[in-house]
Amino acid sequence: MGYALFHGRGVRKDARKGVEHYRRAAIAGDRIAQWNLGCCYKDGTGVKRSTRNSNHWMRKARAQGHRAARTFLAQVASKR
Repeated sequence: MGYALFHGRGVRKDARKGVEHYRRAAIAGDRIAQWNLGCCYKDGTGVKRSTRNSNHWMRKARAQGHRAARTFLAQVASKR
């Protein structure tokens, strides 16, 4: 549902509502929702941009084996 709302697939597009669905799923442990929520915070889409929150959700996704989160966090670490 978060994806559908966020991207307007079959429903009226509403990024903020999409983010809330991502958040619920992320808290429940869904790694894809954790990645999506991390991306929302990174880009400031549907939420206020926050590097801290982005990295938090990316680390959660990485811990569950999400490859893109692992790659993203490695790139962030290499820039420091």
